[in-house]
Amino acid sequence: MKKILLALAACLALAACAGPAITQLEARSSATTGGVATAALWGTWEMELAPAYTRAVVVRRIAARQLAAHQIDGITAIAVQDHADRARTLLDQSRRGNAKTPTARQRAELAEALQQIAAAEQLLEH
Repeated sequence: MKKILLALAACLALAACAGPAITQLEARSSATTGGVATAALWGTWEMELAPAYTRAVVVRRIAARQLAAHQIDGITAIAVQDHADRARTLLDQSRRGNAKTPTARQRAELAEALQQIAAAEQLLEH
């Protein structure tokens, strides 16, 4: 009888040590969330330039995502980056000078930058 009780106790002890099977879980999501903004002082020329800077950043990010997803080819992505680079250069040039009252040249640089951004956006539309 002692042997049976000892065997039963051993079985209970081993059963108590056994835990549930570990199952590994993995989750993936293709959704991304992000935002882009450009800060500028109220009432300055920089404030008028800020939306163009933001659009230039967004068009670059869209091109990068579309390239990674094979929605555009490398040539298109490079062309988008080239337009965005030109826009950024024009915007930077336009920032120089009077911070509150822009010159005609600064306004022209902004207009040309906006054209470059629009050309980049047009490349991404299918």
